[in-house]
Amino acid sequence: MNYSEFYLNEAAHTADLEVKSIGYGCEICILPVNYAFGNYKMHNGKRVCKFCRNFEKPHYWGEEEFIKDINLQKGEKIGVTVSGGKDSLYAWFKLVAFFGPENVIAFNHLKCGLVHPVAMLNLERAKRILKTELIVIRDEGMLPRFKKNLEALLNHPSPEMVRVALCTGCRYGISEAIYNVGNEMGIKKYVSAASNLELAPFKEELLADKGNGDDTRGLLKGLEENKGYEFDDNINIIWRDHKYKYKGNLSSDDKKVTDFKGYQLFDLDKYIPNNPQSIEQFVIKNLDWIRPERSWHYDCIVEEMKDVFYYGLLGYTEADFKLSAMVRHKLITRKDAMHQIEIVRTIIRNSYPQTEKFLRNMGLEHLIEPMREFYTRSPYLKTPADSIYASA
Repeated sequence: MNYSEFYLNEAAHTADLEVKSIGYGCEICILPVNYAFGNYKMHNGKRVCKFCRNFEKPHYWGEEEFIKDINLQKGEKIGVTVSGGKDSLYAWFKLVAFFGPENVIAFNHLKCGLVHPVAMLNLERAKRILKTELIVIRDEGMLPRFKKNLEALLNHPSPEMVRVALCTGCRYGISEAIYNVGNEMGIKKYVSAASNLELAPFKEELLADKGNGDDTRGLLKGLEENKGYEFDDNINIIWRDHKYKYKGNLSSDDKKVTDFKGYQLFDLDKYIPNNPQSIEQFVIKNLDWIRPERSWHYDCIVEEMKDVFYYGLLGYTEADFKLSAMVRHKLITRKDAMHQIEIVRTIIRNSYPQTEKFLRNMGLEHLIEPMREFYTRSPYLKTPADSIYASA
């Protein structure tokens, strides 16, 4: 099988056991036919989504321009946000190579109890090799909040509220809390390693659709429909997160840097193209990076639970959008992308045993029965008894 960020080869054979349940709406990429916002139209004899119709090959400014734009002065330090994933560690390595280890500070938002242990191991390895300072900002409140929000979501499943509920507090953590600490240290320049390949607009589109074109109104309606979100300061934290967008409020246009709240945020993938396979090989070789079974979005264990809800409610996940973007950028063929997404779908369809184990490990045994009902009601998920991974 071709390179995959999602699952290793040992899982690949299961895809052949499954019948494709969801067709592809776009004949260039692989966005699913039931993606409601695809705006599929005939274009040059093919049914094409809005993203492929509007796609233009990006211009990358290059490493020299990156160094010139940052313009780091003597004694000045620059920050980089790191998660333990390959993209952020690659950015960390590049900054050290460009500016020296003494001038680079790495910042990590640690969602205590929700981070894959391999992510922290990868951060420590990189710190040792790069010989730079790593500041870990601990978020002790996210786990208990996640548990309550998960229960609220299970009691009233709605796709537009999946990210809102399960990720409450995260956007603030990675888009504000980190910079507040850095600013106290006098750091005014930061680099974001988040990739444009990871844009999954359906999350915002769902909220906007719920609000008749306004995502803020959609969020308000979602909160009004489910009183389970009304605990402690949860509503305030949800609204606080709503102010922050993907990539730390970086502009989605061709701007390379955004001035935001007194600091500058540089977007690395405006300068250097993001190739997941080559970046993964690079960090394995140069930073002793450990590759888990799932190498994309592996560091936060909430991601697999989000996959269950998105797939269970919609029949697709963020993986469809990542692979579609990779097809447009010619990083993977459509045929290989189709094969990989079928593997992803197969694993998620049959994921009930792993989900039940997750709930038990979290001390959420009281949510096992509602979760079984969610799987049973979903038109996309296999029921617990039918899962090919179910124990005999």
